[in-house]
Amino acid sequence: MFCRMSARAIPTLEADKLLGGPATNFFAWRKRIGPQLQRDFGRQAHFANGTGLGDAVPFSYPPIVESDWLPAGDGAPELTVAQKNSLYMDFVKIRSKLTLEMPDKRSSMFAALQAEISAELWTKVETHADFTAALDESCPYSLWNIVIKVALTQRDAHDANTRILAKLELTKNLLQGLPALWRVRGRLQVAFPGRARAAGGHGRARIREATRT
Repeated sequence: MFCRMSARAIPTLEADKLLGGPATNFFAWRKRIGPQLQRDFGRQAHFANGTGLGDAVPFSYPPIVESDWLPAGDGAPELTVAQKNSLYMDFVKIRSKLTLEMPDKRSSMFAALQAEISAELWTKVETHADFTAALDESCPYSLWNIVIKVALTQRDAHDANTRILAKLELTKNLLQGLPALWRVRGRLQVAFPGRARAAGGHGRARIREATRT
């Protein structure tokens, strides 16, 4: 007799786990584990199954509304008050059960995420300022936010993509300061025409230098 092994029982190869630094495989890794986490943990893991890089926010069930438990639309039966109350209480019991299970599911999701991070990157995750709180609470959302910062934001300064992003940030800061520069240039044009032209030339040179790749 043959036993069918579930996908969750197959350990992830170290080479497929999340790597950091210039060779990070974050986006391919996320594409693989996002659907797995959402399959195993439902809506609580929706943050991992997408493309955004914003902070993950802990999931909470929305308030119960009538459309959650009361049949509606064509063909919906006419219900008595007692029947409506019974349907409502049944739904409240289901919601209460799901809410009580959330801490255990979050703890399991934390462990599932940890198992998908390479040993080398995990040592860096452990040094993050927010890690102790995330570990104490077994919070997968905090862990996810730390992972994004460590694997992507705090990447090797020698990485070409990081240098390009830094130049773009510098260019943005320079452009934001241009109105003040033009005002100064306008005042100088009145008093010192030659110096005003020099000031404008220096500003343009700084922007060209910042955007050069």
